[in-house]
Amino acid sequence: MNLTLTADLEKRVSESVARGDFASRDEFFREAAELLLDLHRDCGSPVAVDEHWENHVEAFIEEAQASGEATEMKSQDWEEVERQGLALIKARKKA
Repeated sequence: MNLTLTADLEKRVSESVARGDFASRDEFFREAAELLLDLHRDCGSPVAVDEHWENHVEAFIEEAQASGEATEMKSQDWEEVERQGLALIKARKKA
């Protein structure tokens, strides 16, 4: 299979592989394809925005407000979010 990527997307994939997030470009795209297919299979329909959803959103807002003053996210914060997200994806695959 051959893919054509924008220059920016190709750069970001290469950087991710260079950081060691993935062993190779093939692994990157294999995981990306699996994730996309899982999302479509498991969550193919949009999330309903109803009273139940509104209650969850309100609870998240209250939790955020109670957690203290907001601080700017730094690159290491975003990297940690990415690491945690990838760990969740891998855990779901094993389940």
